[in-house]
Amino acid sequence: MTGEPFQLGRIYMERLPHDGDLLKVLTAFCREQGVRAGYLSVIGAVKRGVFSCYEQRQQIYETVILDEDLEITHCQGNVSLLEGQPFVHAHISFARANGETLAGHLMEGTVLFAGELVLREFLGPDRVREKDPVTGLNLWKSD
Repeated sequence: MTGEPFQLGRIYMERLPHDGDLLKVLTAFCREQGVRAGYLSVIGAVKRGVFSCYEQRQQIYETVILDEDLEITHCQGNVSLLEGQPFVHAHISFARANGETLAGHLMEGTVLFAGELVLREFLGPDRVREKDPVTGLNLWKSD
């Protein structure tokens, strides 16, 4: 670990589009704004939630699709580079009306009802993802 510090860059507060695919919208926004590193948080509600959990032994994502109205109780993630492009890695928690909560890795197919994004850009050395041979995941490259 190098412990090299980052500086805080731009901070965005954005309303997200109704019927947008949450992961695609976040990724497109980062690419359009040229955000190469950052931290993001989203609150709101969805018409459809899609998340996955990583099965470590088989090194595959198991996807869960929830075709129902849900609250986003928590969504946070980071932005770094994968294959030279901004890449959003986020985890999300959904709540049903009865309070039951389901959570995992945010996947494409999550359809927004309403959402608000706070994105903090970090300035500093590129944080690059690459395939890790031990875990099978695209993790930040070791220095």
